[in-house]
Amino acid sequence: MDFQEGYFGDISHTDYQAIEAIRASYLKAMQNRPRKANFRYQAGLDRVDSKALRLGRALHSYLLTPDDFAKECVVEPPGVGEKGKSRSSGWYQSWADSVPDDYTVIPREDTSDGPGFASFPAIKKELEDHPAALRYLSGGYSEVTIMWVDSFGLNCKCRLDHYVGQVIGDYKSTRDASPRSFRRDFFRLGYDQQAAFYLEGARAVGLPVEVFAFVAQEKEAPFEVAVYLTSDEVIAAGNEKNRLIREMIVNSSYPLLNDGEEVWIENEKVNT
Repeated sequence: MDFQEGYFGDISHTDYQAIEAIRASYLKAMQNRPRKANFRYQAGLDRVDSKALRLGRALHSYLLTPDDFAKECVVEPPGVGEKGKSRSSGWYQSWADSVPDDYTVIPREDTSDGPGFASFPAIKKELEDHPAALRYLSGGYSEVTIMWVDSFGLNCKCRLDHYVGQVIGDYKSTRDASPRSFRRDFFRLGYDQQAAFYLEGARAVGLPVEVFAFVAQEKEAPFEVAVYLTSDEVIAAGNEKNRLIREMIVNSSYPLLNDGEEVWIENEKVNT
């Protein structure tokens, strides 16, 4: 799909991936390793899907856009892993060959890549039973694609998990949704940059958004849920990070690792 300014509710993930534009994941990667992130972006390596990413996207679809889930995902047949029914068996390969290439295959049981389909109903129920989560992920519109040209003249894009009223809701699967753990992940994974970028994009195309909410849900039973709101100060800091990175992009200036300087390796501090 070609770049077109505005917001859209009918763009598939495949078409979204093909749009040539700056996105939040690129800015987040640029924050820590700009030269490496730019190399991966230019080579198209940042668009390569992992099994964990595909399963995470399938869970998003199951929770937020169930009609799309039925069109894009297929659950493995019963009995996989039992005697004579391994994923390397002819029986399984025959079944897998019948699945369209653009479908995501979902294991029935949990794996190291994430929850299996057997856990999906419990995950959904836990989410629906959480009153705060419902405020940010129900009603309104899900999987909204936004495209805009920023103040640097760069084509930008983002894809909102959910938009309702003046709120953007973003669903995150995590191993630990507690405040201490989520705060650590929040800055390490660049969620401040993501929230700032999404708010910028929504406002650029005329959506009157004021709040960005993260709905975090743990990957293991009982799949606990927590909701975290982003303050104005966090958004301002995320905007500043994104501004500095976009200056690098327009100037094609990507600093060397450690700014090209030697770094001393020192002993670890030992608590006494």
